[in-house]
Amino acid sequence: MWQDGGELGTEGLGRGVARCEGIFCCEDPVQTLTSVHLVDTETRELVYALIVSAEAQGPLVTRTFEVELPAGTVGNKKIMYTNPYQSYRTFTLRSNQPWLVHFTPQRMQLPAGATRPLGLTFDARAATTGILDVLVFVNDEEDKTEECFKVRVRIYR
Repeated sequence: MWQDGGELGTEGLGRGVARCEGIFCCEDPVQTLTSVHLVDTETRELVYALIVSAEAQGPLVTRTFEVELPAGTVGNKKIMYTNPYQSYRTFTLRSNQPWLVHFTPQRMQLPAGATRPLGLTFDARAATTGILDVLVFVNDEEDKTEECFKVRVRIYR
């Protein structure tokens, strides 16, 4: 099933092919072309080939923070997070800059309405001076983004 609701044409593809699904997951706004090849697993023959155009918009940022740290150092920041649901949930943290930020804990389990600090460790030991926008994704059990924070990191000498 494609974004516009259309389905991949399967006429002439043989038995057993009813639908082709794909997931496009991206942290930054981008437009890309991807080749998709459908291959018969028994004969290893190419059955169908197409080019898929995918476009991603930036995530909805719900909160913004700022961090400043000298190049060559490590710094920490805590962000409070509340489970907005009326049930127990497990959340996983990801970032678009995994080389710069690490999470403690990376996976957290929260009762309904509970609040817990998220620990962010910024490792600027290999960074050069400048400003980086780090997106922090709070994802659910199915790896769907529940919330997105932006941390503007200024690295100075």
